Amino acid sequence: MAMIEVRNLKIHYPIRSGFFNRVTDHVLAVDGIDFDIEQGETYGLIGESGSGKSTTGKAIVGLEPVTSGSIMYQGQDITKRSVRKHMQYNKDVQMIFQDSLSSLNPRKRIEDIIAEPIRNFQNLTGDEERRRVQELLDIVGMPSDALYKYPHEFSGGQRQRIGVARAMATNPKLIIADEPVSALDLSVQAQVLNFMKRIQEEYNISYLFISHDLGVVKHMCKNMA
Repeated sequence: MAMIEVRNLKIHYPIRSGFFNRVTDHVLAVDGIDFDIEQGETYGLIGESGSGKSTTGKAIVGLEPVTSGSIMYQGQDITKRSVRKHMQYNKDVQMIFQDSLSSLNPRKRIEDIIAEPIRNFQNLTGDEERRRVQELLDIVGMPSDALYKYPHEFSGGQRQRIGVARAMATNPKLIIADEPVSALDLSVQAQVLNFMKRIQEEYNISYLFISHDLGVVKHMCKNMA
């Protein structure tokens, strides 16, 4: 059994018009997609802007409502909220966003940003939490003094590394990577992609790698849709 099985996934947004604000049509953001993601695999989702790639990723992580179809995880359909509540799903599946600056709270130090998901799932002492955050920064190649800085003090590539550290904080089995290098220079792209591969090999993480760049997807993925 695959880790994630997506079957006939549809996400439609209603278009309303007229005096009574009635639904007159729908935007078919995602209209019947199927794919499987295996443990330890990087699966590529490629397409032009507006093709529903990011919407699909957000649906898998639980950030977008699904019109119909199923997303199966460990034999359970996580499109049903009641199922997702009673599983470790929110711990096991994390996301890296395209815009690293807007996805990191500008008012919080990096220590608190990375520690937030840890606090949601673990009851650690202050010292234990700080050691865990430092360990995560080490994994992504960031210096220890990054703990006390704010997102705006880092480059785009460094912020994306911090985003990966935050996604790794819960020891996930699957990371949804939504255009993780599209806003970076080519040299920085290569650095981020290579350390993402290294992390995957070391921790046996699966990726859903979302991109409009076929070259990047071919570099990262064996299978794609």
